Amino acid sequence: KEKAIVFRMPPTGGEGSLSLAVAMNGVDFVQVPRELNTYAQLSVTSISPDLGPTQGGSRVEIRGEGLRNTEGLSVLFVSGHHRHIMPATYDEDLKCAVCESPGWDLNAAGDDAIVEVSLNGQEWTFSCRHFTFYSYEISSMEPSTGAL
Repeated sequence: KEKAIVFRMPPTGGEGSLSLAVAMNGVDFVQVPRELNTYAQLSVTSISPDLGPTQGGSRVEIRGEGLRNTEGLSVLFVSGHHRHIMPATYDEDLKCAVCESPGWDLNAAGDDAIVEVSLNGQEWTFSCRHFTFYSYEISSMEPSTGAL
């Protein structure tokens, strides 16, 4: 079974790759074979549209500070314990993350979800932008006939 070393990362003040070394005694450091990538604080400034149907599938554009194309780019839709993590892509032309809205159970989670974003699928923004889910039923149409 693998063992882990857990530590709190101090503020770095920038973006880039860091080499890591660990020591059990504070003297004999051993280089870690992987790099740690750091990035500036992320934030979500807007989402568009900010509402969609409960069946999901709506294209949602997320704009914010620090967003970029990464393998782990993800969008979180959350309400209480009800959460969906959706894969996202980064649109270079629009300068935003893009995902599809998830299917949403109004009975279990209500109609309001908080939307956050992550570059690695683990660490999320705390921007608290809201997305509203709605359900609809077509009850009538006018006119009821017409040309094709």
